[in-house]
Formats: sequence, structure tokens, C-alpha cells
Amino acid sequence: MPKLKDYLSKSLKEKYKSQDYELAFDKKAKEFLIDKGFKKEFGARPLKRALIEYVDDLMVDTVLDGDAIKEVKLTVTHRKGKDNLAVKIPKSV
Repeated sequence: MPKLKDYLSKSLKEKYKSQDYELAFDKKAKEFLIDKGFKKEFGARPLKRALIEYVDDLMVDTVLDGDAIKEVKLTVTHRKGKDNLAVKIPKSV
């Protein structure tokens, strides 16, 4: 699974880096995405859909709402008991 975790975070990190956003995934977010995006019968194929549904949509909303700050590390995390992800944004820049 380590390669899969690296793959899932690398593709989106590169996408948002090109837009001057630094994106990171904590361990809880990676585990959540593996759980949602890896199915034994399909392997990792559903992972791309999970990335779009849980991360890309979240980041689009975060950027459009004006909450994301360029060149500041934004950490994607999962909060216990929730069926979605959240973005941690530093309070002071």
C-alpha cells in the first residue's frame, strides 16, 4: 500500500502546485482515501474517482470560497466519524 498512498497524493499535489498551492495529505486522509478508493474486486481503479470526489471537489470549493492561500501548506485530513475530508489551513501566515 505505500506506493498506492504515494501515487494518490503525488498526482493532486502536482496539480495544485502548478496553481501555487502546496497540498499535503496526513496519514488519516491517506487511510480514508485507501478505504474509499480501493476495492478488492476492482483493485485501485476506483481510486481516481475517490480522489475527485473527496479531494479535488474539496479543494475547488476551498479555493473558490477564498479560504486557500497560495504558497501556504494546506493539509488534507480526515476527522473521525465523518464521511468526508477537510482542509487544515494555517491561522497565521
